Amino acid sequence: MNTQLAFLLASFFLTAALSAVKAEQITVYRDGNTLLVQSAFTQSQDMVLKYDRIANEAAFLVPKQSAIQDYAKGTLIHRGGDDYPASAVTGYGYLGGNHGSSSARKLEIPDHGMTQKDIGAKLTDASGFAWVIVAMMDKDNVMIHPASKKAGFPQFKHHKDEPLFREGKPVLFKSSTMTQLIPGSRVNSIEFFVDGKAPLPDKTVVSCGAVDMVIDVDAILPDAVVERIANEPGKTPDLVAKDLPAMFNLHAVYSFQPSAACVISAKYTIKHAIAGFTLHGLTFGWNSLFESAKNQEFYIPKLKPLTIEGVPYNFSEIYRMPEVWKINHTLSRSDCLNPEDPPDRFIRIVGNERREYGIALGCSLFAGATAKENKAVDRPNSYFFWNTKKMYPLFATIVPAEPGTTKEMILYRQYFDPNREPAATSLYYHKQKTSQVVYFDCHQPLQNKTISLPKEFSGKTISVIEKTPSVTLHTSETVSVDGVRLSVEGNYGYIVLKLD
Repeated sequence: MNTQLAFLLASFFLTAALSAVKAEQITVYRDGNTLLVQSAFTQSQDMVLKYDRIANEAAFLVPKQSAIQDYAKGTLIHRGGDDYPASAVTGYGYLGGNHGSSSARKLEIPDHGMTQKDIGAKLTDASGFAWVIVAMMDKDNVMIHPASKKAGFPQFKHHKDEPLFREGKPVLFKSSTMTQLIPGSRVNSIEFFVDGKAPLPDKTVVSCGAVDMVIDVDAILPDAVVERIANEPGKTPDLVAKDLPAMFNLHAVYSFQPSAACVISAKYTIKHAIAGFTLHGLTFGWNSLFESAKNQEFYIPKLKPLTIEGVPYNFSEIYRMPEVWKINHTLSRSDCLNPEDPPDRFIRIVGNERREYGIALGCSLFAGATAKENKAVDRPNSYFFWNTKKMYPLFATIVPAEPGTTKEMILYRQYFDPNREPAATSLYYHKQKTSQVVYFDCHQPLQNKTISLPKEFSGKTISVIEKTPSVTLHTSETVSVDGVRLSVEGNYGYIVLKLD
């Protein structure tokens, strides 16, 4: 057998073998608009993600190959109370997601004696500024909301303790506290598709490569809601009526993939002129086992060493968060090593005697508004630190925001097992568009280290999206059956690979 024929036969059998490798599967189940997604997590445990109330996420660890409907018997590691993110709108606060207008106030008036007929009545302060009674909360409380001076640019006055009057007569109230005008979003549609194609049947266990949840939601213009209530006194308002104008629309595809990954292809469209608009796109509440873990580490690449409120931080190293963290800071371009290349991922790892769970929130480096080629033109800020430790990435700012303006991006949220590759600070991968993307971050020197990847990645062409100079990739052109081989010089390095 000549050399050329031997090479062709070897290539044929390798290709056949690789095509026979079955890609990792997930198990999914839905009950109405509540979705469960089960995937492998550790050698002995699977993870079940529960999505309900549109896009609030809870995470459970269960024994390997447990029945997906028995997820609640597992260990709750993350409680999804408020992970469906709102967006910051100039003049309004946070709208969309779980939020409604926070300009509303609960006005405590013991035994107020008011009824539905009082909805729509106006209260004024000494200057004549008006609030509208928008709801009867109970016998001692009503909800009021400021009237708008101009839709999109409302100049709301936030009531505190100033005297109020109704038709010239004092309103005797005990307290005025912030509340929200909820619901603030109109759900146009929620659909589920197996592998992006066939509809996901209800109350049926399905095994597949991925499942998509497609949502279309309008954030309603609060000004229009309050105006309608004032113009239709005595009526119980429909806060999300179909004919109420939207401030912005979100159309998003949540792609649930193996390895506890959720990749979100989001398109935001401005529907009404507003002064400014900042997108979180993702948040992660700090609760359950993440909050109670003794060791809580935070890693953010691409940042300078910082001093915030007199405290030194180096998030590119691994920062151990204190039990009580007093911090209020927004990362800006000046905090970045390169202002045109802000952090694209935010990683936390927690555990007690050892590292146990990791969570990564991030954005695509090659697709959508956050692609490297865009040089962060619409991303003046990249993260908001707050005392609760809740994770608040920032992915785009639109100023001013005119009707028809759109912003498209690919974001992700992925749990990972820190012990899968002990040499790594974090190692995880998922599909963005048609490519598999591998993220490897490390805080120790390595020599010719093989990083194992799923067998179905074998033979894929490798492109390096970015890496630190300290990392050398020894595997050239395609992924081997064993994975990829690399070295890290010094105590820190990262590499992001695109596989096609």
